[in-house]
Amino acid sequence: MFCVQKKKFHQIYDLQDIDFSSHPKFSNDYLLQGNPEESVRNLFNEQLLDFFESKPGLSVEGGANQMLFYRLNERISPNKLSQFLEEGMQVLAKFTK
Repeated sequence: MFCVQKKKFHQIYDLQDIDFSSHPKFSNDYLLQGNPEESVRNLFNEQLLDFFESKPGLSVEGGANQMLFYRLNERISPNKLSQFLEEGMQVLAKFTK
């Protein structure tokens, strides 16, 4: 299981955070948690880290065969729903490659 979301929660609470020295922007912008840590590090390859760096504010939780995609504290307006769903499909594609 893993969870990746905006870093601001990490500033409030002292939470585990998996950082990548190769991607300081990702590590600065996102809180990444999961167990076992080695499996999470293997999942978040360079392509996936680059993707998250280019899409600020995404939140994704996943484990086994389930994934939850959202934007923390944001409500998607009906006229932006198609765009949001397309973004979710992009996230899914990145995790299934």
